[in-house]
Amino acid sequence: MPYVIDGRSNFRWKHIRNEYRIRLRHGDHEDWFTITKPKRNKTSGKTSNTVVCYHISSVLKTKNLYLQFDDSNGIDTCANLVGKALKGTDWSLGVCDKFYESDGKTEKVRSLSSTGKAGSYQLITNICGLFNAYPVYNGDTKTVDIHALSNKLPQREMIIGHNLSALSVEPDSDSIVTRLYVEGEYGDDGYVGIDDVNPTGLSYILNFDYYKEIGLFSDSHQAALDTY
Repeated sequence: MPYVIDGRSNFRWKHIRNEYRIRLRHGDHEDWFTITKPKRNKTSGKTSNTVVCYHISSVLKTKNLYLQFDDSNGIDTCANLVGKALKGTDWSLGVCDKFYESDGKTEKVRSLSSTGKAGSYQLITNICGLFNAYPVYNGDTKTVDIHALSNKLPQREMIIGHNLSALSVEPDSDSIVTRLYVEGEYGDDGYVGIDDVNPTGLSYILNFDYYKEIGLFSDSHQAALDTY
């Protein structure tokens, strides 16, 4: 989206704010996205902005993080497992194909195992792996449809290349672990954790190996960490 149009600031940028929702309409279809990381770039005297918009289903990555599946609740049909993974969220199961064994009559039942901290989004991905299926997230109705991979339409990808006149790089550290918490429990001998044996006396482990590898963690940073 251009920042300036006909010499004037593009008024649309007044409505681009982090965490704002965007509605997408395409014919009769409607969907929703969340604005994140609005960024302004200036190159050769020209100013432009970029915006990242994640589908609102991304919120499911942090839902039901502590939901666990084992033999008591993890052996079920695809529809029932997805329903359990979505329970307590504001999302629900929409259309779900039925999956059958090789005889074509017996509905498939599979075993899902999860020790927690996976989240509803990852759990659904794991369930689809068990049933050779794929999910479709409907932002308008907040429903998840599950279809067999055999019914999936082939995807086409177009790659367009051109000479670069500018390059903008934005690091994204969402998947980098810099602080790892270790959860202890209360047993017969009291609380059992890492606090007493951790040199920092804290319940989490600090790890800056990634930043050391890319040269952003200097000796001065290490000295500051040693005295923290």
